[in-house]
Amino acid sequence: MEHMERFSGGRVPRWEMGVSRSRILLLIAAIVAPAIWTESLLVRYEIGVPFADDYVAILGFALKYRAQSSAAAKWLMIFTDQYQEYKPTFAHLLLALDMSLFGRVHKEFLDLLGNAFLVPIGWMLWRSCFPRAWPLQLRLTLFVPVSLLLFTPVYWEAMDWAAAGLLYTPALTFGIAALYLLVPGAGKPGKRPGLAAMAGASVAAILLCLTSPGGFLLYPVGLWFGVLGGQAKPWKASLRRAWAQGVCWTGAFAVGYVPYVFHYQRYDSGTKRSALHSVVFAMGVAGSMLPRVNLALAAAVAMVGVAALAVRLRFDRVNPRMCSLAIWMGATCLLVGAVRDFPALIASIESRYSIHSLLLAICCYSFAVHVVRQWTSDAARLQLVYAAAVLFTLGFFVTEMSAVRLLLATRRTMMVKVCLNNLRQPGGSGPDAETWAEQRSALAGALKAGIYTLPDEVRRDEADEGFITVRVPFFLGKNGDKPRGFGIHPQ
Repeated sequence: MEHMERFSGGRVPRWEMGVSRSRILLLIAAIVAPAIWTESLLVRYEIGVPFADDYVAILGFALKYRAQSSAAAKWLMIFTDQYQEYKPTFAHLLLALDMSLFGRVHKEFLDLLGNAFLVPIGWMLWRSCFPRAWPLQLRLTLFVPVSLLLFTPVYWEAMDWAAAGLLYTPALTFGIAALYLLVPGAGKPGKRPGLAAMAGASVAAILLCLTSPGGFLLYPVGLWFGVLGGQAKPWKASLRRAWAQGVCWTGAFAVGYVPYVFHYQRYDSGTKRSALHSVVFAMGVAGSMLPRVNLALAAAVAMVGVAALAVRLRFDRVNPRMCSLAIWMGATCLLVGAVRDFPALIASIESRYSIHSLLLAICCYSFAVHVVRQWTSDAARLQLVYAAAVLFTLGFFVTEMSAVRLLLATRRTMMVKVCLNNLRQPGGSGPDAETWAEQRSALAGALKAGIYTLPDEVRRDEADEGFITVRVPFFLGKNGDKPRGFGIHPQ
């Protein structure tokens, strides 16, 4: 499918008839507004109380880091300390930076830092979704649904969960940055990355692998679309350059693999599932932007259909960068389906996974815009398709914002109660007894060492007696299913 800069016939859309400064400013405001609105939710409902993995992954690591006697030992711990199947070196670096700047753990700082990575993701998508040869006003107009999708807070679970926020959004930022520098964008098929771009992509790949092990899935994608230019047999004139870039790209992932060489312990959840269950779970992750399993699976099936059409129409030649991003996101969903140990499919739509689903939807939208511009010469039809996209994404954004505001407020209360329960060290038994014991130990140790301070809201309620039973609202779960976004249930 060849790229078209203009319509072959018919009426030219109004948004392509010159440049209006007031209209451009209005479009920029429409693009920026969702980001500001979403971040305001975090500022309003964020509280410096650990949640779930934060106790061990954040406070526990801070305790071990503080106990090291030398700078060399601290650096070694930053790069080699393991939590579950991860070695989150980048999160350790940010945590060490937090302790160096403030002398203790500031969860609010870590949460804001994790959410700040959404901004460069939005900027790189702006530079990648549509050809830069298209008029600025047209690109801004078409980008409004992308902004509404990206900043729809369906990933609210990671917004005030430091362990998740420092894992998912930074990894996506580094991965998209590597693709942005390595893979040619729309309207530039076959363009080879220069020396500076190759160096930047390699650094981004190293940071990606040091953030999440899922980043290693980007290696074959970048090798094919970036180094080989999507061709099994590069031109002889560029073969030597492709070899050099391939060695550089491979070396970056080899460097990122180094922490996993030192004392890596294989994490086994003990849960055995069939391959079919893993595939269905992965499809649930791919459609997790929607709040119900059946809707998520339907969205995943629709995305598979769009992907099949994109392959048939050779979208990889039109916009290799967005195509490579879609492949990486699809592979990530398959990896999550293979390694997660949740037997219930409702766990596949956990909120922290939904950012991958949103990016897949954005890739599908980018492909749909190219198809409409290729096949439709009537401006009215294009405007109709665009209006439908804006109405859907705007309605989706407003609906999710109203729900997420209630979810964040509810979980804020629940996090305070869980923290109080850990302070009172109640007895208990059950499948989560060991987890609760680890959380209580990490919290007590951090408070005793002075590297963490309870927020005022927790200190005011600390004098209350008794063990608080945390009740999850009915709208967060159904028929006993695990509520979306609530990882560990208090006993």
